[in-house]
Amino acid sequence: MHSVQQQPFPTLPQPRRNGSLFLLSFILTACPGTGATPMSIAEVIVDGDPTTLEVTLDIRGRGFGLGQVNYDLSEGTGVAQDPELKARFYNKGGLSRTFERDALMLMSPQRLLLPLDLSQPLPLGVYFVELTDGRGQTATSEPLFELKVVGDGGVEDTGLPRPDGGPLDATPDLGFPDGGLPDAQPEDLGFPDSGMPPDSGLGPFVGAYGWRAEVRVSSTVPAVAGTTIKVSIPHLSLMNAGQAQAAAGDLTLYQGASQLAFQWDDGTRVGTNDLAMIARLAADLPANGDPASPLVLYFGDPAATNTPSDSVFELALRFTAPVAPVNSGNGNAWHVADFWGHCPFDRTVAGGQAAFNGAYCNGDFADFIRGTLGTPRVTTITVPPPANTVYAASLFLAGRMIDGPLDILYLAHGPVNNNFAGALSFPTATYTGFAPNGSLTFEETTGNNRTEDGWRMDPVNYQEWSRAEVRFSPAIDQPSFQFRYISLNNEQGGNSFVALDDFWIRRALEPDFGVTLGPTEPRNP
Repeated sequence: MHSVQQQPFPTLPQPRRNGSLFLLSFILTACPGTGATPMSIAEVIVDGDPTTLEVTLDIRGRGFGLGQVNYDLSEGTGVAQDPELKARFYNKGGLSRTFERDALMLMSPQRLLLPLDLSQPLPLGVYFVELTDGRGQTATSEPLFELKVVGDGGVEDTGLPRPDGGPLDATPDLGFPDGGLPDAQPEDLGFPDSGMPPDSGLGPFVGAYGWRAEVRVSSTVPAVAGTTIKVSIPHLSLMNAGQAQAAAGDLTLYQGASQLAFQWDDGTRVGTNDLAMIARLAADLPANGDPASPLVLYFGDPAATNTPSDSVFELALRFTAPVAPVNSGNGNAWHVADFWGHCPFDRTVAGGQAAFNGAYCNGDFADFIRGTLGTPRVTTITVPPPANTVYAASLFLAGRMIDGPLDILYLAHGPVNNNFAGALSFPTATYTGFAPNGSLTFEETTGNNRTEDGWRMDPVNYQEWSRAEVRFSPAIDQPSFQFRYISLNNEQGGNSFVALDDFWIRRALEPDFGVTLGPTEPRNP
């Protein structure tokens, strides 16, 4: 086995790079159709004072007519059936009351009356009415009115809702205005104050952030605390709208009241619409999320300095410095052999070598190479993994292999950093990006032949950084991860080499989350 040594890596020509901007346009077409008059609500006149018990809703619109007419041509007679109308009067704070057909007064196909017949004063909130019929049609009104605290703590009808912008009301007067006992009712049952009507239901804004969006998740299984979630962020669009800062220090994710640790999936994508955040859950998350403790992305605070952290990962190798300590067979140390070394490449630099050492490289500097870079054991990666999770790894690779089918690089995990024969690779089918593209049979340290699938770089041109990704359930508890460069060439070929950078492993939900961002909500409209 060769000793550890630093080798000069080949100087590569800088390729010319051209950028292009593509504009994608969508043409929407529509075709006319036929059918029954759709039900809709044009306006609702509130007859009475919502702060009293006597209120009637005068609903104007269309489609409130007969539900069905059965006509017998031979007899010349017919029967008209009333529509199966129902009405729901509600606010988004939780109050909801359904009225059946016999409670509605159908005046014409364009008008109906709904006496509310209240048994007690309404709680605070913004109110709506919704109609449904037997055809499955639904029509919802614009906001009818808002009941809220004003001045001395009484309640007034303000007409269409407008935000008050203040904090949550702790003990509002829910009785008649200025006429009841001192305020002693429970907390505000209306919308949490968000500054945007109707409120999103996400509660008060945190910090000084000017904007936010709900992170909506779909999942078939619950996620335990410590599981990570990947959230795509249209950073460029938010910047262009004046809602986010170019440096991205104002982006952060909350789970309920907890601010989550996060790292960029790829920090070079800051300032683009390809930016994604990897965040680590602070608490268990039920399948399809928890409305009581929502995930919310905040942004738009120029003074915020949220710092990404590799603490969200089980393992993160950036290779900004030489690996240490090096001690073959030691579970707490690295194994570095056969020409692996800190090299003047970095995956943030395109076109070849960098002006600094920012990656680890190996090359064909001997007749036969079986060179391994083995990490310390990762004690947080366990068999089995936590419930409903797998491990997701990401790795960037670059290089050139002039010997073609005689060279290969593969990734495996073993019980200790120098146990090569006992290390197991990951099936090619488990890779979700830049999967191994070659196979090689070579002599293992045991003297037996071994065949592995791995990466084979372009034999002629320097191959730019490519991102490999794999999802796996480990077969070895608390493993060491090994990068093995194999070259069967019987002569030195110093122009063959491989570089690796930014290797990290996170705990991921299995099956993974579906994630979408809700609409952007301003703090103050």
